[in-house]
Amino acid sequence: MARFPCRFVLLTGGEPMLQRDLPELARELLARGYEVAVETHGQAPLDGLPREVIRIADVKTPGSGHPAKELSWLDGLAPHDEVKFVVTSEADFRWAVDVIRSRRLEGRCTLLFSAVWGSVDPKELALWLLDSGLDARLSLQLHKVIWGVDARGV
Repeated sequence: MARFPCRFVLLTGGEPMLQRDLPELARELLARGYEVAVETHGQAPLDGLPREVIRIADVKTPGSGHPAKELSWLDGLAPHDEVKFVVTSEADFRWAVDVIRSRRLEGRCTLLFSAVWGSVDPKELALWLLDSGLDARLSLQLHKVIWGVDARGV
């Protein structure tokens, strides 16, 4: 990695929190001056990560088929962390808004909303976000927008 000029490292793919050595890798990268983020499905404990690591964690919505039941980990998020809700419907969106408000997440961390490809039109999700008044961002799967849904290796 040192051959490249970037200073930001995102650890993702599969489920990084299942890798036993991930916290040590993150510590080593931080010690070498990298900004480090871990993108996770939000189902595994995050407390083994160094505090400086940016946690980007999904909260599984009911439409996912595996809705999050235990959400106390949201209380430990830092301002540089991000929470992503991937919604399959307007009902999922409303559920996510309820979680955000009941857990008082707005203003405590970055909030992201993404649409399940083919289930929710991103324009609709953008309108729901605007109507909600939430301080949140729309997060699109840009690789699918740019190269198409079936592209691999991009």
